[in-house]
Amino acid sequence: MFEHKNLTETQKYVLGTILIILILVGVTVLVKNQASAPGAGDTGSVSNSNSVTVESQVAGESVLVKELTLSDRLWVVVYEERDGDKGNILGARRLQEGSHNDQIVTLLRGTEAGNRYYVLLHNDDGDDIFDFTKDLPLENISYTFFAR
Repeated sequence: MFEHKNLTETQKYVLGTILIILILVGVTVLVKNQASAPGAGDTGSVSNSNSVTVESQVAGESVLVKELTLSDRLWVVVYEERDGDKGNILGARRLQEGSHNDQIVTLLRGTEAGNRYYVLLHNDDGDDIFDFTKDLPLENISYTFFAR
């Protein structure tokens, strides 16, 4: 180490400035290394987010889901509305991870004009059979549409 009691104010200022620059360079290198780590910003991988686009549609025995992006193999589940919330499940369809367009979910009972319906994504427990007691909703987000 060096003794600093003989340093002038200008020398102390220069040393302090150099120290700050070294710290900033070190932080910049760390941030850059984290940003270039494998998987960071990799556009080829499937994201962990899911999205659903469903529009109001003619009442019937099936529901058309316009677009889906799924992070895993999931169930697309259609619910009727009851008292302002999700009611009975009308139909479900399992889809693989990835992007999907114009997917039809066949219903056990048809939709009725003027009513609201919900589409939710549910996990799949791996047995390829939809069971609402085991294949639980993935997230607390519902996508709504009206039958006309």
